[in-house]
Amino acid sequence: MQGKSEIGMTMRLPGHNTTESVAGEGVVQMSWVYEARLYDSKSVASYVAMCVRDDHLLRGSNEVKVQVYKTRKGNYGVRYRH
Repeated sequence: MQGKSEIGMTMRLPGHNTTESVAGEGVVQMSWVYEARLYDSKSVASYVAMCVRDDHLLRGSNEVKVQVYKTRKGNYGVRYRH
């Protein structure tokens, strides 16, 4: 769990596709959407994650999961599921 942080929502941690069951429709694959930019500081990435979360909540999406992750080179990125 090193390098991962939550921004106001519960999140699932490993970063690969997971399966979630949907009532009456079998299994649906959920994958992460990665923001295109990487950031040098975790605080900037956390701010971007907060903005992504707020944008989805304003659009009416209640089930958004936003995560800040750390790359191998030490940069930070933002990914989300909805």
